[in-house]
Amino acid sequence: MGLYPYNGGKLLLDVLGELAASDLAFLEPVSAWPADGTTARVDALLRRLGAAADVERRALAHRAARLSAMPVLPGERFSPKAPLERPDQLVVKRPGFACVVREEGDRAAIHFPGGGVAGPSSIAPALRFVAEATGPFHPRDLPGALPEDSKLLLARRLADEGLLIVAEPRVDS
Repeated sequence: MGLYPYNGGKLLLDVLGELAASDLAFLEPVSAWPADGTTARVDALLRRLGAAADVERRALAHRAARLSAMPVLPGERFSPKAPLERPDQLVVKRPGFACVVREEGDRAAIHFPGGGVAGPSSIAPALRFVAEATGPFHPRDLPGALPEDSKLLLARRLADEGLLIVAEPRVDS
């Protein structure tokens, strides 16, 4: 995505902010006199800063935050929606919605314009599938070890948050 570029300065400021709050070495005073070993001390701090950067994780977090914060134009979002009642109903990702999936520890989250949904890491395969989806699919076909009722519940949540749309009209029996 070309919007909201993440530059090196912002990345280093983010890392420095985290380290200053958690690494005591960044809280120790540094002499203003180079003869006092300041250069070596600053070099050591810069090495610690570089080692902590984890550029890929931070760039993903930045994209996720930007996507979640993007305003959503109403479009059909406020129109009456067909309810998602069965795991064999077709759903589709809302056109034009980019998604980013993040996994950290035992949690997984999908971020998209206007919000996101988070849960246990067991939903990560399903979230990745939804993020990469280009056509309609059934909630029951979501990958991963979730039982069918949990897949339906996840799809409902994604529909409630505006990411998924029921692609077929309700069929009354």
